[in-house]
Amino acid sequence: MKNILFINASPYRNGATDKIFSVLTENTDKTKFVCKTINLSDYNIMYCTGCTSCYQTLECCLKDDLAGIINEMEKADAFVIISPSYWADITGQLKVFIDRFTPFCNTHFPRACLPEGKKGFAIALRTGQNPGECLHIIESINHFYGHLDIYTEDNYSIYFCGIERKSEITDNLKEKIKQFAELINASV
Repeated sequence: MKNILFINASPYRNGATDKIFSVLTENTDKTKFVCKTINLSDYNIMYCTGCTSCYQTLECCLKDDLAGIINEMEKADAFVIISPSYWADITGQLKVFIDRFTPFCNTHFPRACLPEGKKGFAIALRTGQNPGECLHIIESINHFYGHLDIYTEDNYSIYFCGIERKSEITDNLKEKIKQFAELINASV
C-alpha cells in the first residue's frame, strides 16, 4: 500500500476547506492507500529565524512539532496540500511550514532530501470570483514542491472560487472533488 499525506493549511476548523478535504479523503481509494491528514493549525511550528545553520547541519535547529511532520512526509508517496486564500495568498500557517524546509531546498548544497519519487497535488479556494488568487496559491504550493524535487503536473491541482462557507460546497462541486480524487487514485 502507498501512503498519501493530506496537509490542511486552513486555521479554521469545520469550514469549507474541511468540507472539501472530507469529500476528497472519502473518495481516496482506501484499498490502495493509507491516508493521513495533518491540520497545520494543530502543530506548534516556529518561525524560521534565518540563521542558516541548517546549511551546514542539514536540519533546523528549532525544536518543535515539525520533525514529526517531516517523518510523515518521508513515509508518504504523495502529498495533497489545500489552502484557502488569506489576502490573496497561502495561509500564514502554510507559509511558516514552507519556510522551515530550507534544509531540503534544492538551491543549496549540501542539502537534506526526502526520498525520491514523491508526487504533489494542490488545492486552493477563495471567497471571491477572481481565479488569479487561487492560481497564485497553487503556484506557491507547486514552487514548494519543486524545491523539494516532488513531482507535479498542471492537472495535479484544482481550485474553487466563490466559496466562503461549507454550505456552498454544492453537489456539482462535490462531483469535481470526487473527480480530483480519482485523478489522485490513478496517478499515485
